Amino acid sequence: MIGLLFIFLVGLLFFQVTLYLLRWYETASLAWTGQITFVSAIGQNRFRPLKVFFAEYCYTLLYIGTYLFASLSWSFNKPGFALSKINPDKPLAVLIHGFLATPSMFWLMKMRLAGMGITNIVTFRYSPTDTTLENGHEKLRDFIDEISDKTGVKEIVLVGHSFGGLIAHSYATQIDNSKVVALAALAAPFNGSRLAVMGLSPLARSLHPTNRWFAGAIKTGAKVPFISIYSVYDQFVLPYHSSYHAFAERNIVIDTCGHSGFYFDGKVFDHLASFLHQNFNTSTPH
Repeated sequence: MIGLLFIFLVGLLFFQVTLYLLRWYETASLAWTGQITFVSAIGQNRFRPLKVFFAEYCYTLLYIGTYLFASLSWSFNKPGFALSKINPDKPLAVLIHGFLATPSMFWLMKMRLAGMGITNIVTFRYSPTDTTLENGHEKLRDFIDEISDKTGVKEIVLVGHSFGGLIAHSYATQIDNSKVVALAALAAPFNGSRLAVMGLSPLARSLHPTNRWFAGAIKTGAKVPFISIYSVYDQFVLPYHSSYHAFAERNIVIDTCGHSGFYFDGKVFDHLASFLHQNFNTSTPH
C-alpha cells in the first residue's frame, strides 16, 4: 500500500514537472530574448516559480482527493442544493466546474462564500462526454430555466472555472434574457489552449486556439460586470494570457497557483469575494 502511494506521488510529481516544462517552453518561446534560460526562469522573484510549483502540487493532491472522496461518498454526490432553500429575492450564484472536474470541487469556495453571507448557491453539473463548446450554454440555460420556474429567482451570478468559464460566458452573451447580473471566469481559456493538441478526448482537443469558436468568443462582451481571473503559472492554459478577454471589466492576473489551485487558493478567492461583494451587496470575509 505504501509502495503504491509512493509510486502515485512520484508519478504525479513527474506529471506536474512535465506540464510546467511545457508551460515554461511555451512562455519562453513567445517572449524569447536570448537571455532567458530555464535556470534563470526558476530563479526569478526569489524562486517564486518553485514556490508556486510545490503549492500547485499540493492543490492537485487536494483536487484528486476531493474527486476520489466525492466518487465514494454519497453525501458529496447528492444534489448540491435544495430548491426549498433558494431565496428568490436574492441573486443566485451558479458555480460551474471545469473539464474533468465535478461540483464537489467547490466545497471550500462554498464554505468561504457562506462566511460572507452568500448561501444562495447552486452548482451546475455537466457531462464532458456530451457537452461541447457549441451546446454547453444550452444545457446551462435549461438548468437555470428549471430553477427559475420552480423558485421564481430572477437574478443570476455566474462563476465558472476553466471550461465552465467558457460555458458561463457563452450563456451570458448568447442567451437572450436578463437573468445574469454578473460573471466571473476563473482560468477560462477564452483564446483556447495550445496544450489541447495533446488532449485525449474530442472536447479536450476542441479547446485548441485554431477552433473557430474562440474567434467569436473573444469578440463578444457580456453586458454585465465581468471579470477574468487567471494565473501566470497556469500549466493547462498555454499560453496563460489566453485567458485574457478584451471585453472584461477587469482582467486580474495572479501568481499564486496553477490551474487546479483556482478551487482552493486564497488569492483567487480574495479577488472573487471583492467582485461578489459588489454584486451581492454583502460584507467581505475577514
